[in-house]
Amino acid sequence: MLPYDDPARAHRLLEFCVRSALNYAGTLRQHQGRPFRPGPGGFCDDFAGIFPPEKFRQFVLPYWERMYQGIQATHRGLHSELLRQEHLPFLKPLKIAEYDPSVDPFLPPEVLKKSCPVPFTLRIWPAEVMSHSAEKLVEMYRYRTTFEPTVISFHLARLSEEDKIVALLEVARQLA
Repeated sequence: MLPYDDPARAHRLLEFCVRSALNYAGTLRQHQGRPFRPGPGGFCDDFAGIFPPEKFRQFVLPYWERMYQGIQATHRGLHSELLRQEHLPFLKPLKIAEYDPSVDPFLPPEVLKKSCPVPFTLRIWPAEVMSHSAEKLVEMYRYRTTFEPTVISFHLARLSEEDKIVALLEVARQLA
């Protein structure tokens, strides 16, 4: 409720969070001998979608921009779940090069294709791999390609699903 009850205090908290995250990331990189340099970069923010669009502009966009500037991202990736269709137009002014909605239940491929102004990725969820046959998964993969994502990802979570993953890899190679 802080953005509604005390916006100035909310901004101070968000400023602190961004400074803290960048300091932490910078310290880790320095320790590893990998200082920030201009190049591809991105981050995850699965909670930004809790802000409605009118608050999103004020309480998310400036802080995302500071994060991208702080990590010197020249090619900006974003992983964010819980966004809604109304949030998608904000991705373009942020110069997002690729958006990963992951398993966002509010953004099915049909909505992304229609409303996402930047390239996006899609996934075949682990629960889908677990609950569907190899044939159904191949059908799903083919269907998702019709939305022209940059990537369709999936992974092997259980050795018992290896045949399903093999089938997905085969169709991915065919369609590549």
